[in-house]
Amino acid sequence: WVRARRQEYRELYIKKIYQYIEANENNRETDIESYARRIIQTDEFDENAYRILMNKYAERGAFNKAVELYNQLLELLEEELGITPDTQTQKLYTKIMEMRRSSQPDQSNDSPQISARFFFGRNSELRTLQNEYQTFLHPPKPGLKGARSIFITGEAGIGKSKLKDRFLQGFASAPCTLIETHCYPAEENYLLKPWNAVMTKTLNLLRSQGESVPLMWETVISEVFPFLAPLSSQWQGAKQKPVEKTGSLKPTVIEETIIHLLKSAASKKKILLIFEDLQWIDNMSLSLVNALLLQEECRDILFIGTMRSGHGENLDRFL
Repeated sequence: WVRARRQEYRELYIKKIYQYIEANENNRETDIESYARRIIQTDEFDENAYRILMNKYAERGAFNKAVELYNQLLELLEEELGITPDTQTQKLYTKIMEMRRSSQPDQSNDSPQISARFFFGRNSELRTLQNEYQTFLHPPKPGLKGARSIFITGEAGIGKSKLKDRFLQGFASAPCTLIETHCYPAEENYLLKPWNAVMTKTLNLLRSQGESVPLMWETVISEVFPFLAPLSSQWQGAKQKPVEKTGSLKPTVIEETIIHLLKSAASKKKILLIFEDLQWIDNMSLSLVNALLLQEECRDILFIGTMRSGHGENLDRFL
């Protein structure tokens, strides 16, 4: 009974904090962040508290702290419960990543001296990105060489992400869809983690295009990415038969399904697919990237990857 009573008081404590947060969320003098942290300290699996704290970080421009908090939650849920954050948390993370990217200073408005210093030695790389992108948007006649996949390499802090961000300036009005994901060291041993964001965006894109997802593809995706089931109105199989593991599926089946979904979405509107920090990618994700790039007829997807130098044997063989 002591344990039951302790749990009761614990739940009551959390409930009171939430009531206080709700009553004072518009009061600037209230330290909502500290109260959200109290909830997390009491219940480390309470995703709502993580979302409140992530939102507060984002509101004051602390995007890196919000991303770091999300990654802590991601690792905790994976290690302790074998699950991923729910759809609402992942959508918030994606939104914050977009906010972080759009908050980067527009280097085109800087003085010539600052711009030249920042991109010293990288103007040719920027032109390569722009040229390949234009070839991608306006492909040559059949039989001629199309756009090539691009890999941006270098030491940590040399400006790989800045180069990529400079290239993406003004992308909001571009005639193709941007799908961007990141590889993290904490996820290096977890299969297909970088593809969570890719598949979320792809399925949302298919739904916005009015495209239906074949039942066979739904079944495979629901096993590999269970949290994506709510994104489709046709995930009846996933809802009726939860899958405990993905080991029953052959890697080739997973690869073919994901590639078919990407190609289906790209057939209506070209896709620019960006993977950041490929040095942390898991082997299965790397195999999937390789399979995608080997699709000769796949001219509607342009791949760009960033990675540190000395990336390891697997990436050496891949490149």
